[in-house]
Amino acid sequence: MPFFKQIFPEIATKGARYNKIEDRIEIRGSINDVKIYAIYDGHGGSQVSEELSKGFARWLQRMLAAVDPNNTGLIRKIIRAAFIIKDKQIHDARKRRPEYDPGSTAVMAIYFAKTNRLFFAHSGDSRAVLFKVNRKKMPDGSTQVTLSEMFSTKDHKPSDPIEEARIKKAGGYVTKASRASVERVDGNLAVSRSFGDFHLKQNKDIDYDPIRGKVSVKPDIHFVTLVPGVEYRLFLASDGLWDEMTNRQLASMANSAMILNPELGKDLIRYARKKGGDDDISIIGVAIKLPVTQKKRAASKPKAKTNRRSNSKAK
Repeated sequence: MPFFKQIFPEIATKGARYNKIEDRIEIRGSINDVKIYAIYDGHGGSQVSEELSKGFARWLQRMLAAVDPNNTGLIRKIIRAAFIIKDKQIHDARKRRPEYDPGSTAVMAIYFAKTNRLFFAHSGDSRAVLFKVNRKKMPDGSTQVTLSEMFSTKDHKPSDPIEEARIKKAGGYVTKASRASVERVDGNLAVSRSFGDFHLKQNKDIDYDPIRGKVSVKPDIHFVTLVPGVEYRLFLASDGLWDEMTNRQLASMANSAMILNPELGKDLIRYARKKGGDDDISIIGVAIKLPVTQKKRAASKPKAKTNRRSNSKAK
């Protein structure tokens, strides 16, 4: 069986900036060999992140568990459609409660055990990073452990040229509220993709466009095929961590030879707080190692020599 073990219990901590924590975490164990890890970073309130955490990943997981895991095109379509449909459902709920207009980013890691593929889907600036574990025996007998980055999602920020072009095409603009501020959609939102935020989901004369609005829910979707016998470390976190730490700094802190370090999550949060981070921080850390199958082990052994007669019969 694949080794998927949380390095530390998932953590969601409140930042000094807010009265209540707006981040949410959803983890779904295997259904038909599909499992999902997700972080939702709410803003303007926790209504949207709370709504997502009540079963968005579970709903998506059930749909994905019913499809051919080799059909990557269909998997992408289902994930993309799920993001759009969920955003529309939240939008319909808002019609009954006009004041209901916060938003939430989302980042997901979706593992398909039958193909060893790890999919990543995200809208916003919550990030997922996958590292490969490298172990090297040193002359003194010790083991040097380092992490090398395999994949990272790319944050959806209004300052990104592609995002800014889409925002302007939809009739919006990107500006800073002040010199010390960050770029924002219409001077308002510091992310360019999210669930909710319907006051920014217009596309010129269209009141609500979840894909081509100034703010879009459309996720970026990628996958990595994991190699049996190789160790990996997977981290998902809200931007409260990434605003204070680079991927390389995380790799440096997480390169312990221990597979499980229950204090690592707390260490990461302490580091971010010491740097001045006052946002909510949510983190999931997972150690991964897929077993080498008996079939592959057998294939690595030298083949037995066969005589010419047996070869001629096989033709």
